[in-house]
Amino acid sequence: MSDAVALYAGLQRSVYNRHATSRSAAEALVGPDYEGLAAEAPVQVSWALNEFLRRRPYGFDVDYDMRILDFGCGVGRLVEASYELGFSKVDGVDISEGMIQYARSNARLEHSRFWLTGGDDCGDAPEESYDLVMSFITMQHVSMRQTRINILRSMARCLKPGGVIVIEMCSYPGVVESRVPRNHALWRQNMTAEDTNSKADVWITPDQFGAVYDDVRLFFKDIQFQEFDRHDNVFVYDERAIYQYPGNTFVISASKGRGLVEKYLGHHASAASPPSSRAAARWRASRPRWGLASQPPCQCRDANQRPSAANPSSRVTDGDQPRSSQAGRGSNQWAVPSCSARNRVRGGSVSVRRNDHTRSVSDPASAATGSGTRLGRASTPAARRIASTSSRTGRGSPLAIT
Repeated sequence: MSDAVALYAGLQRSVYNRHATSRSAAEALVGPDYEGLAAEAPVQVSWALNEFLRRRPYGFDVDYDMRILDFGCGVGRLVEASYELGFSKVDGVDISEGMIQYARSNARLEHSRFWLTGGDDCGDAPEESYDLVMSFITMQHVSMRQTRINILRSMARCLKPGGVIVIEMCSYPGVVESRVPRNHALWRQNMTAEDTNSKADVWITPDQFGAVYDDVRLFFKDIQFQEFDRHDNVFVYDERAIYQYPGNTFVISASKGRGLVEKYLGHHASAASPPSSRAAARWRASRPRWGLASQPPCQCRDANQRPSAANPSSRVTDGDQPRSSQAGRGSNQWAVPSCSARNRVRGGSVSVRRNDHTRSVSDPASAATGSGTRLGRASTPAARRIASTSSRTGRGSPLAIT
């Protein structure tokens, strides 16, 4: 553990231990409305279980003897909810000795084991012993990136092969990383904070999704992000609030598999050493770049499947431009989902290339019939906008149609 990670862990532990002086005070640390959170706990466990079952073969039955680990268990809110749902092997991990003592004193949790984390791991939880590791209203309070990476590594260590993690975070779609308030951290930052629980959180903004994926991909596969809207207007700013912008629930789920660390450092890579940033850089350099110049392979196997005038839903639109109503400005989603297209600006002419044929988008008849005719200067409004942009930039690189 590095000095900065150890310092941050010590600060966080002292905050929780200082405030968890009684059972009610410990519950208040979990949330101001602990009774409401306790009532919500079975729903959260069921959600995590669904993510686990979704990655199992079809027809897989629920095994109530499966082993579950709750990271950031607090006083045992989710552990108790798991017992209510019928599971009998549920353990917990927390950073606060006081929280763990209150969980252990709960007679309904007498069969559970609770581990004290060092601040960036799952404590003494046994290796490859759990089918599911879940964490709710915990990881968004970890403002240091290296700590989160270490926790992900430790979760992978505790999971059985093919095990699943489900982690709840918070996302803020109304802002970009440059507008995240100073008291909160970006995903890429290693920010130490003397306070916790909402006062110094990590904010996930849409332009940081790639960084989140890269870190999770170090140890896991089958990664999925799910965002749940909690507010009608995510652009409202309140400087007096702890969360100055409204946030959404952001759930990360993934399966234990051959991550980047195993791929580039080997299966027996030291768990004590931080993952190599060079490995992450090699991954980013090797993964495909889905853009205008590189689209997924065409799914059309014969000419009859190509867009035609008889099928308006798959017809080539003006310049094959993205559907702005769904994709948004600058998106690379195409109006023709059945074919992959590449738009290139070549001397003021816009052409659409589809595997074995090339045609100009300025000729509606050619676009509808799929003929190989290539015309001269494009005449559609979208084509003229692209050609104008190309002439200003002085290069013929692929451009997003806006």
